[in-house]
Amino acid sequence: MMEEQRQEEGRRLLDAYKRHLEGYMRPQSVKTYSHTVEKFMEFVGWDVKEFTARNADDFIGRYLDGVNANGTTVSAASRNRRIAALHSFGEWLIKPMEIIERNPMDDIKRARVPVRLPKFLSEKELDRLLNSQDTTTPKGVRDRALLEFFACTGCRVSEVAGLTWDMIDIKSRTVRIIGKGNKERLVYLADDCVDWLRKYRDEVWARWKDELIKHRTEKGDDADDIAITDRVFVNSCMTPCDKVMLYRLVSHAGHTAHIKQKVYPHLLRHSFGTKMVRNGANIVAIKELMGHASIATTQIYTAVTESDKKDAVMAVFNRKNQEDGDNNG
Repeated sequence: MMEEQRQEEGRRLLDAYKRHLEGYMRPQSVKTYSHTVEKFMEFVGWDVKEFTARNADDFIGRYLDGVNANGTTVSAASRNRRIAALHSFGEWLIKPMEIIERNPMDDIKRARVPVRLPKFLSEKELDRLLNSQDTTTPKGVRDRALLEFFACTGCRVSEVAGLTWDMIDIKSRTVRIIGKGNKERLVYLADDCVDWLRKYRDEVWARWKDELIKHRTEKGDDADDIAITDRVFVNSCMTPCDKVMLYRLVSHAGHTAHIKQKVYPHLLRHSFGTKMVRNGANIVAIKELMGHASIATTQIYTAVTESDKKDAVMAVFNRKNQEDGDNNG
């Protein structure tokens, strides 16, 4: 009976922690954090008093080291995310819950994550992607506007999925973006993006809206009672495009453009950051435009340009060596 009571109390505590996370975290992060904490609570028999550094370290060694269920190695980044989940749980138990006095996770070191250079599209590939859409069709106009928006704002796919028309000021060429943690920022639209957004809004979005109203009224619905979404990117039935649909649209555009590497929304975000750095934009400005919490995240794009510089130098010297070889011959 004691064990059942302990598990019941532990699950109530877990539910309260999950509600706490939902107040400021994205759903996927809430799922990751709460799943890790649930596994740990199972590991310690649902007894929060057993939340010690020793038990946490033992849990991490058994549950987070080694390989995943699908046979892949647990990455350092994944391991660190789950350590962060337990650390967050510990902080919550201190305040506001006042169940423990010190966070045991303060004694657990996180793994060092190797810095990887981001993949991105070249200027030619990006131009080919944008120009690959059949803009004689409504969906082609929408997809061109979508690609232009991704390319010139560097927004995350979740931010584009949540975009509404009242967030876009065509006149001032600005867009109010709601990013991670509900943080708001302004991004700016290039001329081509403005033109395609306007064309999409006036010729496609408005047309799909009118067709929906006509269809519904013919079925007997009152036009005033028909709810119309204000989301920017929708399908022909005026259903908002979610993150999965946006991913598919961008991926399909990559196939249409015959781009060898896989094309996806975050690749366009990386392409934006890389292009901004290459063209001499201020790193702090790029950080703000991309909505990074830390400038360290933004600085990964400077590493790409360092690689570009090295390639340029090697190309010059290789060319000179070739010329010397030709002269000696």
